[in-house]
Amino acid sequence: DAIARLIDGADLVINMAAVIPPRADKHPQAAVACNDLGAAALVSELEKSDKPPALIHISTVALYGNRSGAHKFARVGDPLLVSPLDIYSATKLRGEFKVLESALDKWAVLRQTAMLHPQMLNDNIHDGLMFHTVFDAPFEWLTAHDSGLLIRRIADRINDGTMPDSFWKKCYNMAGGAKNRAYGMDVFDDGF
Repeated sequence: DAIARLIDGADLVINMAAVIPPRADKHPQAAVACNDLGAAALVSELEKSDKPPALIHISTVALYGNRSGAHKFARVGDPLLVSPLDIYSATKLRGEFKVLESALDKWAVLRQTAMLHPQMLNDNIHDGLMFHTVFDAPFEWLTAHDSGLLIRRIADRINDGTMPDSFWKKCYNMAGGAKNRAYGMDVFDDGF
């Protein structure tokens, strides 16, 4: 009922809901409830709507699994191979598939990459998230500001009618480009 009320009259729904590590590791049932079942409930309500709003679903590049020097920077179309025992990736994959398999006419999936935000080092040193990374893991950083700006521009184009039909029913990786690429060791070295 809450979802039905939230989407009533909407032109666009942006699903940024997620339980991420390390909380997902400590509370796997919360990750299942939000990342998988929550996405399923949202899609179900959107499909029931007489005039479903467009859906932007935020996912993660973690779906590509543990990448290293041999499997560097993920591209859309690469195999989705979530890391064993990674409840976050597994539940985000199941949630994403609810969108991909939906009957909705207008959806897009944005797979978020490593998020650089102002308090990242301070926040992650206390919760251990930074230590989920191996030294040769590739990162392609995106700032929280640029992520928000991209989503705002997508919303503006939908709102003003300039979003091309070719945008819909596709997955995209959100990342900062080649100048924002680094490996785990570089991140630790620069960060500390």
